[in-house]
Amino acid sequence: MSTFHRLISAIVDASNVLGKYLWGWYTQAFLILVGIYLLIGTKFYVFRRFGYVMKSTLGKAFDRKKTKTAGLTPVQAVLGALAGTIGMGNIAGTASAIAIGGPGAVFWMWVFAFLGMTIKTAEVTLAVHYREVAPDGSSIYGGPMYYMERGLNHSKWLAVVFSVGLILNSVFMAATMQAHTIIETVQSAYGIDPYVCGTVIIVLAMLAILGGLKQIGKVCEFLVPIMTMIWFCIAIAVLWGNRANVLPALGQIFKDAFMPTSAVGGFLGSSIALAMQQGAARGTGSNDAGVGVAPCIHATADVEHPFKQGLWGITEVFVDTIIVCTLTALIILTPDGVWSSGKSGVALTMAGIETVLSADITNLLVTVCIFAFCFSTI
Repeated sequence: MSTFHRLISAIVDASNVLGKYLWGWYTQAFLILVGIYLLIGTKFYVFRRFGYVMKSTLGKAFDRKKTKTAGLTPVQAVLGALAGTIGMGNIAGTASAIAIGGPGAVFWMWVFAFLGMTIKTAEVTLAVHYREVAPDGSSIYGGPMYYMERGLNHSKWLAVVFSVGLILNSVFMAATMQAHTIIETVQSAYGIDPYVCGTVIIVLAMLAILGGLKQIGKVCEFLVPIMTMIWFCIAIAVLWGNRANVLPALGQIFKDAFMPTSAVGGFLGSSIALAMQQGAARGTGSNDAGVGVAPCIHATADVEHPFKQGLWGITEVFVDTIIVCTLTALIILTPDGVWSSGKSGVALTMAGIETVLSADITNLLVTVCIFAFCFSTI
């Protein structure tokens, strides 16, 4: 093994160890408590006005709007944020949650996703409200570090701590880990040299980034809908091929959420607490709610009122977790015997797809989706 490979392996191992400490049950519990506090404080707005939110966001997604500043359109901003949140967690993370916590983990994923919607709305609204806009509109900056410094008295130190964490997250998770996943997947599937694949990723990322904020917005506006639609079509194919099991799978999700899941096949069994913990990890982790990366992108939106962009925060979590993660869950749960096979991660998701598509086509489609999901995060 070369020095470079050893360095990459060390970075990956260090990231995994650090992730276990930072993303423990205590972090999830804190986010859940914040979500409950905000949900009660907003008088359950996300439930009361959900129809209005969808009408005001997805209902106007195709309205063409020119920006008056250097910022993005509201739609470009949310697609940019979705590009950062829809990643390997939607393919492998959901599968791992089911492999460990059973079908009941999906129900708790839904529950905690609605808490995440409330958190994301608050984050995005604050990011737009406290952002910095140049007088001539030539530049816009915002994010948690800005509303920490401006919205909280004498909290510049907190903004600095967050900024350091944001840099580390961007380097080790959004860049290194996602690129590593693409390279590993492509090499495993087609034997392409890691250096060639890595070079392609660098060049494509460079072309997107060097064009500035608006170019990144255009790339995300193109890539996110396509990759989401591909995953949607894959899921529809699997659901149609296993259509007799769709309602039983949904019933099992609700049943196993409130009673221990027995050991079956290669599945070792799960308690309600474990199902809840896995659902919480996916429901709070897959959509960036509370992490603080997405608000930096939303803050650049050219929008009339901060809360209008905050509504897109609800839609972002809805698309990422309620739609994309649920599609992955149904890909796994509808085919007979797949979810309890003992497999986990991408292998479990692929096993579900292979019940209706050939192994070669499955390999190609999953590789394309992994590349798109991970590259958009980068």
